[in-house]
Amino acid sequence: MSEEKRNLRKEIREKLLKLDPAYFVSASSVISSNCIKDPAFTNARHIFIYLSQKNEPDTSAIIKAAFSAKKHVYVPRCHEKPYMDAVEIKDLSCLLPGPYGIPEPPASFPAASPSLIDTAIVPCVAATIDGVRLGHGCAYYDHFLRGREINKIALCFGELLLPSLPHDDLDVIMDKVLTEL
Repeated sequence: MSEEKRNLRKEIREKLLKLDPAYFVSASSVISSNCIKDPAFTNARHIFIYLSQKNEPDTSAIIKAAFSAKKHVYVPRCHEKPYMDAVEIKDLSCLLPGPYGIPEPPASFPAASPSLIDTAIVPCVAATIDGVRLGHGCAYYDHFLRGREINKIALCFGELLLPSLPHDDLDVIMDKVLTEL
């Protein structure tokens, strides 16, 4: 991981601490609505989506909309860095705390073939409007998405949308970045 990316993540996390908590709620609501109306979501039958954590756009409404629309919903299950699986879930009640404290499906749930997935909804620390994404630094999503024909959408708070970001050949560029703006 480059020193530049590490420092930028630290800066952005400090900025997040200064934002009004009401901003996260209102921005998440608009981001969710924008995602649910986006053709990559509406046309997809198989959605891979992250389970949001504090200071990330909330994905719970998107997941519920996917269940309501009878879509297949897959969430990450991490194992040794930088590998993760897409695991289908039928509801959120099955999730258990994973290695990073992020809920994930139990080990007894089988991993799905990534070739099934139409659209991946991905977290970020920050992004640019043209799809450069600064992730959390573990490369799970870059590794999972690299070389796959999947619609790639990053959800990003408008406050964290930047004009440019450092990136290299290992960073997977998103097809779209959705914000509340």
